[in-house]
Amino acid sequence: MVARSMLIVVVVAAAGSTAERWASSLLPESQKPDTQLALQTLEEVVTGPLAGRSLVLYLDPALGPQILQTIVALFTLPVILVNLGSEGELWSQEQPLAVLRAEYLIHMAVFISDPRPFFHSVIGTDNRWKPKYFLMFSVSKDPHGKVVKADYRFLLGTWFDDYPYLHQAKDKPEGEGDGVEVEILNALSSQLNFSFDLTTEPPDQLWGDFENGSWTGMLGMVYQGGKNFTVNYFGYTNKRIEDFDASVSYWMEGFGLALLKPKPLPKWRSVYYPFTPVVWASMAFSFSLATTIFYLQGLAGNQRRRELNHIHKCRHTLRKQGWSVSALAACFNPLSRLLGSFLPAQPAQVNTTEWTAGWMMS
Repeated sequence: MVARSMLIVVVVAAAGSTAERWASSLLPESQKPDTQLALQTLEEVVTGPLAGRSLVLYLDPALGPQILQTIVALFTLPVILVNLGSEGELWSQEQPLAVLRAEYLIHMAVFISDPRPFFHSVIGTDNRWKPKYFLMFSVSKDPHGKVVKADYRFLLGTWFDDYPYLHQAKDKPEGEGDGVEVEILNALSSQLNFSFDLTTEPPDQLWGDFENGSWTGMLGMVYQGGKNFTVNYFGYTNKRIEDFDASVSYWMEGFGLALLKPKPLPKWRSVYYPFTPVVWASMAFSFSLATTIFYLQGLAGNQRRRELNHIHKCRHTLRKQGWSVSALAACFNPLSRLLGSFLPAQPAQVNTTEWTAGWMMS
């Protein structure tokens, strides 16, 4: 092996590209540059995004024993191995439901020849096989080989009654759709090399619900295998999530309540509107308490006349109306603080003076 390697280096240096092809033919398949590059890329995928994930690994026997052993050695966790050269129908019938469609499993096919016959056999006989994640990795020398360039034609179960997402195209023949969903399909088909046929309406004229134990409308067409998928506007339900795989949402809708805008409040309500009922109740209680205390202190001070000297002229009138001079003074003392006015007179009693000072400072 050492001598052969040395010989190769010498010939490559002397003969150029002809020597490269001759030297590559002497190497095992797993050591050829194209294969090594593909395996290196596969290793980066396995040790990167797929690290620690549970996998169902579909392997092409045409890869050869050495490459197959190299691929299997890349995985540190146990994987479910599937032979792409076997009968897909028999394999799927023997598998539990979790292997065929569990969300935590990633299905990965590594191949060098066309793997579609195996998967066509699986899909054509068992509708349980619906992996959430499916990765296809080609080890072919030509990255633009037949498998990659194959033009697959999808049959879509649709209804041209979903404006502006999907509707009959204007100025085009009957059956040609237009809208947001058609633009998305055109963008995907140009990059992934596939074509598609749309359905103008479902045969039963229903949208797609689970009724009497079966699916109707567009979803029924897909579930029964007549169509590959649908792109019309559907909302998420538990039953739909259970039986179908949906893409990421491309449109979100919200629902709300609409009420008549109330008229502006009258201006006179601005006097009391800023204060809450609790504030008003607290103010009323404080004012009543202060008035009571002032009144009691006024009785203890033997009706202090000096407190009402500035309303001397009104005293006779007040007495005719049954008002108590002490009661009026008791009410006016706290009220004058609220209204920002001066006291009618300086209280004569010491205890009244102290209470009045405390009230005005509060």
